[in-house]
Amino acid sequence: MERAIEPTNLTFNLTYRCRYRCVFCEVHPVRGFLERRASARELEEEEVERIIDQAAGAGVRSVSFTGGEPFARGDIFGLIDFCAGSGITLGINTRHTFTSADVGRLPPPGRLFFWVSLDAHCRELAERLARRRGFFEPYLSGVRRLVDAGHRVACSVVVNRGNVRRLGDLFGLIHDLGITEVHSREMTLTPACVDEYPRPGLEEASTLLLTAQDRELARAQEDTWRGRLRFGETVGSRLTAAPRGEARPAPRCNTPKGIINVRPDGKVVYCNLAHDLTIGDLRAQSFDEFLASSTLRQMVRPTRELFEGTRCQACHAFEECTIIGRCYKLNRQLHGRLFVEDFKLCGRYLGAEVGEVLAARVRQERHAS
Repeated sequence: MERAIEPTNLTFNLTYRCRYRCVFCEVHPVRGFLERRASARELEEEEVERIIDQAAGAGVRSVSFTGGEPFARGDIFGLIDFCAGSGITLGINTRHTFTSADVGRLPPPGRLFFWVSLDAHCRELAERLARRRGFFEPYLSGVRRLVDAGHRVACSVVVNRGNVRRLGDLFGLIHDLGITEVHSREMTLTPACVDEYPRPGLEEASTLLLTAQDRELARAQEDTWRGRLRFGETVGSRLTAAPRGEARPAPRCNTPKGIINVRPDGKVVYCNLAHDLTIGDLRAQSFDEFLASSTLRQMVRPTRELFEGTRCQACHAFEECTIIGRCYKLNRQLHGRLFVEDFKLCGRYLGAEVGEVLAARVRQERHAS
């Protein structure tokens, strides 16, 4: 069977369960949204292992466990051992508080990689952002145990108005923990997802969005620490837009890159911010069947005919927009269909005026609805 894409990474949202309720997190409102509409039964350990085994056979060499909190599952250590025995590189996005016993149950350092989250330099701010008391010092101790055991650990930072003026202190804390790799991203509230998944604390979250001045401040602090920390994604890197008309634009969505996002129930989602936009079911399909499915092919390689009646159908930038990836989630939420103009891409390739006209039309449609 011919594949629609070549898979590079399998990202498992193993569970939506988490003891934190971080103000900037999309997961806990998503969990409530899905539980009201369909069975949310998580994949069994054997099902997860079968999918990983099939993905490895299809060429996937890296797997990511995320959530929710992966360590909320009682079988997590068994799944880690399975990946280690399969020779797969495993990355785990976690905010688990590691005890000495937890670290002792992990495989030796090597193919195991941890992403930990740290968004504040002090207890008061950390507890406010995570909306959980008493976790900060034990959590830091657990991170130190991972680092001291020789595991590769990188830190993810969500930059917001609560921490942007103390990023230097936060970077200093990360450095003191022995972590050298940092990825900082700006806090966002994706409009389509906010409308689709009503979230508690939305007013508070909105007050934490960065201003243009905040972004410049974040960039300056990142630059100050660049010699001591190795930055991947940064807030500063997003300040410079890619030039229009570039020869080969980079995809902005995970699926065209070959990153397969799987919900806890085995459904494959097109976007990790659109957990209701499903394009496959690995509980019912084999991994190869999913890769060759017409649904996947239609999403990552849409034909012009699918855009009949829109300006996309005859547009000179059709292929470029396909490479970058149209925001199907936003299109469906705004227009009730997937294959329609993406006003941001139109602004990029057809000019700012066209993009603004389309954006105005979108606002009118949203207001009318």
